[in-house]
Parts: sequence; C-alpha cells; structure tokens
Amino acid sequence: MNREGYSFIPKYINAFWVNNSLFLEESYIPGKTLDEIIRNDLKERKQVMSNFKNILLIIHKLHKFDDYIIHDISPANIIFKRFYLIDFESFSKSEVKVSTLYGTRGFFDNDYDMNDQTIDYFALARVYYFLRNAKEYRQLSEKRQSFQLTDSEIQKNLWFKKCMNHSYKNDEDWLVDYEKYVGIKQ
Repeated sequence: MNREGYSFIPKYINAFWVNNSLFLEESYIPGKTLDEIIRNDLKERKQVMSNFKNILLIIHKLHKFDDYIIHDISPANIIFKRFYLIDFESFSKSEVKVSTLYGTRGFFDNDYDMNDQTIDYFALARVYYFLRNAKEYRQLSEKRQSFQLTDSEIQKNLWFKKCMNHSYKNDEDWLVDYEKYVGIKQ
C-alpha cells in the first residue's frame, strides 16, 4: 500500500505482536484524530463535516483500484488535517472469505457477516453520525453497553439508512446518494 498516489496512508515501518494483539508501527502523521476532534472542537468538527466527501473518495479509491475493504474505520483511525487512514491491521480483499470480521465497537455491524464494501459504508455513516452527535459519541466511547442513535433527521436520511442496512451495491451509487442526501445539507 506504500506506493505513489496513496499519500493518505502513513508509511509502514514494522509490525509486531504483544500477547494476542497486532501492532503496526507507521510513520508519524501530524494532525488530530477525529476522535479528538469530536470530543473537543465544535469548529473543527464542522470543518471535517464540510470536507467529509474527501474521506469517502479515499475509501472509493481503495475499493475501486485495489478491491480492499478496510474493516476498521472509526474516528480513532482517521487523522484530519488532510484525511489520513491509519491502523490497517484488519483490511482484506473484497469478497475474500475471512474467518473473523471485526472492527471498532460502535463502527462495525456485529450482525453482518459478509466481507464486502458495505462494511466500510456502515462505518463511515457512523463516523458522520457521531461528528454530528458528539455527546452520543462520548457515551459510546465511555464503554456503555448500549447506546441509541437519536438524531432523527439523520436517521431518516436515505444515504444513512442504506449504509446501515448494507443496501448499496457499489461505490458510485453510494457517492451519488451522499451528494444528494447529505452533501448539500451539511
């Protein structure tokens, strides 16, 4: 993945295991994670939301040209100044049978057992939701067992609903609907 045109991914340095956990050592990327931004900075949160389509385009590039599924998209794994994705320990080729699918709690659909692009759509819709609802994000990250998605406006949004239901069949429809239902309303 460390090749020209992929400047949105830090340079891989090393990987190592501690007990049963895989760690990746990557080059340092300046900026804040979306996790930090959601918790602390309303102005920067609005800036991220107004540029959110850029992260969708990054995911589209990985889907279309490399056929990769990221699996673990969450606010802690996205750095913003420009957008960077980090923590690639669980990405895989699309439609490849993998024994275990997992991701960050709250950004992964435990009831969905397919390895397809809709896993990433689901996670990105959740990231967008929590950018709009920082209080609920803080509740989620405080390890509460359950949480409710309460933003009724976004719950009615067709793009969000289709992401949550794994209804998209391709990135093109996903991106068009984002523009149609989310992009102009930010």
